[in-house]
Amino acid sequence: MKKWEKLAAKAGMILLLLLLFCILIKKDRQERGMLVPEGEKIQIKDAISLVMAFGRKASLSEEQREKLENWSLQVSEAHGEGESSLLTYGDYIELTAIWDQDRETENTEKDPEKELDQKYRKEDLLLFQDFEEGYQKRLEAFQIQDQIVRETLELLGKGSDASVIDSRGNTYGYENVEAPVYCVAEAYVERNEGEDDRILVLTERKKNSFTLKNALITENDADGFYFLWSGEEMYCPLKNNEIFQEKVADLTFAEGKALDRKIKNEKVGGVLLGVAEEGIELEDRGFLPFAEDYRVYQLYGSCKESDRTEFKIGYDFADYVMDKGKVCAVLLVKDQNMENIRVAVSNQAYDGIYHEEIKLKADCELNLIYGSYGDRQSRRIPAGEEVMVDSDSMLVQGDRLMIEPSAASSRIQVLSLKRAYGIPSYRGRMEIVKKEQGLLLINELLLEEYLYSVVPSEMPSSYPAEALEAQAVCARTYAYRYLLKSGLPEEGAHVDDSVRYQVYNNIEESRNARRAVGETAGEMLFYDGVPIHAYYYSTSCGSGSDEKAFGSTEDLPYLNTRRISHEEEEEDLREESAFQDFLKEEHTGDYEKEEAWYRWQYEVQEIDAAKMAEIMKEAFSEIYDISVEKRLESGLATVLSVKTDTGDYEVKGEYQIRQVLSQGGEVIRADGSAVTTGKLLPSAYLIISVEKKRGNVIGYTIFGGGYGHGVGMSQNGAADMARAGRKREEILSFFYEGADLVKMY
Repeated sequence: MKKWEKLAAKAGMILLLLLLFCILIKKDRQERGMLVPEGEKIQIKDAISLVMAFGRKASLSEEQREKLENWSLQVSEAHGEGESSLLTYGDYIELTAIWDQDRETENTEKDPEKELDQKYRKEDLLLFQDFEEGYQKRLEAFQIQDQIVRETLELLGKGSDASVIDSRGNTYGYENVEAPVYCVAEAYVERNEGEDDRILVLTERKKNSFTLKNALITENDADGFYFLWSGEEMYCPLKNNEIFQEKVADLTFAEGKALDRKIKNEKVGGVLLGVAEEGIELEDRGFLPFAEDYRVYQLYGSCKESDRTEFKIGYDFADYVMDKGKVCAVLLVKDQNMENIRVAVSNQAYDGIYHEEIKLKADCELNLIYGSYGDRQSRRIPAGEEVMVDSDSMLVQGDRLMIEPSAASSRIQVLSLKRAYGIPSYRGRMEIVKKEQGLLLINELLLEEYLYSVVPSEMPSSYPAEALEAQAVCARTYAYRYLLKSGLPEEGAHVDDSVRYQVYNNIEESRNARRAVGETAGEMLFYDGVPIHAYYYSTSCGSGSDEKAFGSTEDLPYLNTRRISHEEEEEDLREESAFQDFLKEEHTGDYEKEEAWYRWQYEVQEIDAAKMAEIMKEAFSEIYDISVEKRLESGLATVLSVKTDTGDYEVKGEYQIRQVLSQGGEVIRADGSAVTTGKLLPSAYLIISVEKKRGNVIGYTIFGGGYGHGVGMSQNGAADMARAGRKREEILSFFYEGADLVKMY
C-alpha cells in the first residue's frame, strides 16, 4: 500500500473507534436513564446571585454562611462568571449539602432531587429548571419564600441612582444583571424592607406590551422623549415629527421601546371651588369626575408629581386635562401669593357648619347668581331687603348660590345667626351650597380683612399693641398654611370660624385689631422656607410644651419645652414630685404670675363614674384610683391611669385628659373668681388628689395651672412681655425659637 493509503486507513480506524465509543457511552447512559439533559443551563453568576440573597435572608449558622461564601468564590474561580460560565451538577451537590446542613429532610425517598443522580453526572451542566426547583424548595423550608420571589415586572427606564423603575412606581436595584428597560420580564426579586428591592436574576423577557396611563411627557426631541413617572424622569427613544413640552399621554411599551404615544390635548380651567375623592368643582363648570387613574403634576419650579392636597381652593392655579369627560390629569401651573381665604361659617350653636336656613341682607344692592352652570341666572336684591334661603329654595336647586355686594366696602349681615357681639356682618362675598347635611355658608374675603375679625376674637383688643401685632402674625401664618393645604377641601373652604381652626367674627372688629393687622401686613413666620405651625393658647402655668403635647412625632424645632419666665432656668418636670413642687412654689420671674388662670383649683365631691365611663367609651361602675402616669418635660400630663372594677385603663392625650376629668361645676382661679367649667378642664398642667371610701374613689381635687394646650405662644404671656417693653419680634422669637419673620407681600 502506498503511504497515503496507510494514513487514510489509520484515520478511518480512529474515527470508527470514536464512533463506537460514543455509541457505547450513549447506550450506557440510556440503560441508566441518563441522557444528556437538554434545555437552558444556569449561569454561574445567576446561581451566585440567588445563593448570596438566600444567605442574606435565611436564618443560617455562621458556619453555613461562611460555607456559602466559600462555595461562591470556588465556583467563580473554577468557572468564571461570564455569560458562558455554567454551573455543573457537581457544584450543585456541594451547594445542597451546605443548604441542608443541620436540617432534617423529610421523605427523602420521595425527594425529586434524588432523581437528579440518575439524570446527571457530576461534570454535566445543570438545567436552570432543576436548580430553580431545588432553590424554591429551600426557600420554603427556611420560610423566606415571600422575601425572595419570582414575579412579572413591567420595567421602565433607569432612574437617577443606578436603579430601574417599574410601572407601579417601584424602584429596584440590580447587581450582576443587565436590567432591561421598557419591557415585560420575569425575574427573581429580593424584597428589602426600608430600601429598594433588588433584581437578582432575569428568567425570561416577554413580548407582552403594557401602558402607562396619564404619564407626563416633559419634553421631546427628534430622537425620543422625556417623561415623568413615579417621581423619576426617564428618556425613551422614539422618532418624532412634532416637538412639544408638558403633554399628558398614554404611553405603550414592549420589547425595549415605545410602541404608541396617545397625547391628550383637551384642557379646561377655572376657579377651584371644591375637591372630593370623586372629583372637583370648578366655577362656571360644575362637578368634573376624576378618572380612576388620574395623576397630578406640578409644572412650576422643578417639575414633579404631586397630589390633590396641593390643590388651591378658591384659585385658578391649575389646568385640568380631560379624557372622555373625566379629569385624567391635573397640571399645577403656578404658585402665587394667595390673598383670599374661604371660611365655612358655623351654625348658631357652633356645633357644625351646616344650617337649616340662612337669612341675610346688606346695606347695598346684592347680586344673586344661581342655577346650574351653563344656565346661570342673576337677580338683584335692593339694599336692606332680606333674602331667606332653605333647602327647598329654588336659589339652591342648581349649583352654588353666589351672593355679591355691589360695593366692596359693604357688609353682608347674616340675620339667622347671633354671635357674642350680636348679629354678625361679613366682608367679601357669600356662597350657599345645598348638601345632604344642610346648607353650607361660605364667606370669601381678603386674608387681611379676615384677620380684622380673627385678632379681636382670639385676643382682647385692650391688650398692648405689640402683643396684638404678634397675634396678627401668628393668625396670618396659621391661616396661610390652610391656604396652601385646605382644611375643608370637600366643602370648598380653607377653614371654619370656630376653635377647630381660629375663631373668626365672634367679636366685632376694633380699631386696635385693624391697626395690628395693618402694621404687620404680609408678615408670617417661616422655618426652612415653610410657614410654621403657629400654635397659640390663652395662658401658661410658667412652662410651655413642644409638639409632643399633641402626640406628634413630627420634628418642629421652633416649638420647644421652655420656662415662660424672664429669669428662671429650664426644669425637667416629668417626675410627679418635681411638677408638684413647681406648681406650688412661687416663681417671681414668670411673666403671667399675676394672671387669674396662672393657677386654679377644681373639686369633685361626688364622682360620676358613669359619665367618666361614657367619655372614655368603656364599661365600669366603680373607680379604684386615678393618677397621672406620664408627663412631658414641661410637666404636661399626657397619660392618665384609671383603675376600675372592669380593668385598668389609660387616657392618652392632653385634650382627652381634660375632657375625662371635667365633671361640671366651677373652677376657682388664682384671683378667687369662680368660672363654670365646660366639657374641658382649663389645662392638663395638673396634679390630682383622690378621696376614697372603702377602696373606691368618691371624689377628687385638682390643682392646676394655665389655660389651653400649652404649645406655642401664650397670649397672656405675650401681653405681659409687651407690658415689660418687648417688641413683637422679640415676643415671636421667644415662643417660636429659630423661626424667621418674613414679609410675604
